[in-house]
Amino acid sequence: MRQSRRRFLHETGRAAAGLTLSPGVLRASAGGFSPAAGKTYYVDTAGNNQNSGTSATAPWKDFTPINQHTFSPGDSLLLKRGCVWREELRINGAGNAQQFITVAAYSEGARPKIQRDGKPTDRCLRLNNSSYLKVSNLEVCDGGAGIVIFYDHSYHNQSVYLDDIVAHDFKNIEDPADRGRVTWSYGIGVTGVEDTPNNETCVLSDLKITNTEVYNTGAGIALDWGNHHCVDRTNASRNKFTDVYMEHLNLHDNTVDGTSFVSLFLTSVTRCTVRNSTIQRGARYAATGTSALQIMFSKDVTLNNVTISDTPFNACPDNTGLDFECDNEDVMVDGCTFKNNAGPAIEILATPGYLNPTTRNFVIRNCTFLSNNSARKLGNNQIEVANWVQGNRPTGKIYNNKYANAPNTLFFGGDGNCTGIELEQNSNIGKPEAEPTVLQSWKFNSDGNAVGWQNGAGISQLRVSGGSLNGIVNNIDPCIFSTDRLGVAITPGTFVRIRMKNATNAGFGQIYFITDADVGWNEEKHSDFWLYPAAAGFHTYDVDLSSVAKWSGVLRQLRVDPEQGAASGSFSIELIQILRR
Repeated sequence: MRQSRRRFLHETGRAAAGLTLSPGVLRASAGGFSPAAGKTYYVDTAGNNQNSGTSATAPWKDFTPINQHTFSPGDSLLLKRGCVWREELRINGAGNAQQFITVAAYSEGARPKIQRDGKPTDRCLRLNNSSYLKVSNLEVCDGGAGIVIFYDHSYHNQSVYLDDIVAHDFKNIEDPADRGRVTWSYGIGVTGVEDTPNNETCVLSDLKITNTEVYNTGAGIALDWGNHHCVDRTNASRNKFTDVYMEHLNLHDNTVDGTSFVSLFLTSVTRCTVRNSTIQRGARYAATGTSALQIMFSKDVTLNNVTISDTPFNACPDNTGLDFECDNEDVMVDGCTFKNNAGPAIEILATPGYLNPTTRNFVIRNCTFLSNNSARKLGNNQIEVANWVQGNRPTGKIYNNKYANAPNTLFFGGDGNCTGIELEQNSNIGKPEAEPTVLQSWKFNSDGNAVGWQNGAGISQLRVSGGSLNGIVNNIDPCIFSTDRLGVAITPGTFVRIRMKNATNAGFGQIYFITDADVGWNEEKHSDFWLYPAAAGFHTYDVDLSSVAKWSGVLRQLRVDPEQGAASGSFSIELIQILRR
């Protein structure tokens, strides 16, 4: 499953043969490593633990002396290239801003490898309460999790950098006893234990992960704090991590675990940038749903030139490329590509049970969307807004994007409230979206002619004038009824379109229906639709009733409630149609 790193780095724009993380601090190449001042320790499987470990000619054999050691600022640990160890490496100690602790490789050959026995409890590298630490030139594989950055009641930590890492084949963390605060089988993750109230204390600032490949895992790379509770039992929120930077990530085929739900999990972070990276086949199955990249409880996140593709179909929910899960603010998706994901390219969700679950002020621009959501997960849109929390109203702008839709899909929409999302200058570069077939249409072009629509309740002065059906709401639950015995067959793709101006303070309206098999109206046969505010003028609302279990058979009659909850104001309707895609 391993992909060519040469090809990957070329495709993402990295031309240099070696790499420099920052001038004068850490410089690594195929030939070796130049450490900062401090003690340097060497490990070689041909060495001896009775050696001093302080020279390449007298190296330690394994990690026993290291795991009992506390490193000081400026110290370095060098692992010999070509060697394989089958034990966990633990790094204790913290550097400072002038003298980092470094873990790297020396000599020639393949990266040093830590290969475990494939047990759920196996870990390869654990970094304990680390600050000012750099790890590079390392392969880890075969366990429950790979590199675990662990903070045990440790706060305000700084500057942990991982570069040129290959992590693969981590799976089977299912029993809580195997976890040790590691929620999923990831290649690289940050986790720990805290005792502070929510939002009071940052755990780590300045995390960098660059030039890294992760495959055959259950969760790729994870900021594993979103499912942790603080001492006051609230969930960790957006300041547990700050200033996170990731570039040249190659995350692929993270589909091997029983729970393979994500390749990149970003949570509880403020200021995070992911650039020039690819995620391919980024998830397989999780009972709660899958996504290649998930963002929650986060602010000021930028994704730039990231390609997310081929998230596979599975019977579980989502199968999406990018998931705005819950309580995000100021997320920028710029110049990214989404293609051939079985579910939506992007889902805008709102997990129930949180104080403010909505994603706010996002921007999606200059991106390309190609044939996503062929499985029609949650709906039939490449960018899907889901109605998970009643009243949830995400806000954002989607502009200057290009798209080509899979058959029977659209670029943008959903059963959630889309009224706070602006769309501008998005171009269809594929087949034109087919116009739906009109099954029944009512236009209010003739003054005084309501074409069979009648006042039900809660409305006064219902009349047709100026090209619209107009009414004043004067009571709760206002409604109008179509003519009876419509005789329209409800088949897959049948929906209702209303072009209406809302001049009330209500947030949503409703469509009710009965079929030839019904004897009366009930709540099981209705769907809500979200209203643009009064100042927004006329808008077209496509109400997809396919999620209503009883939306089948032969349609007998429609009822339109132009608003719910305000009991005052007015409305104007230009058009009501029954259509089929």
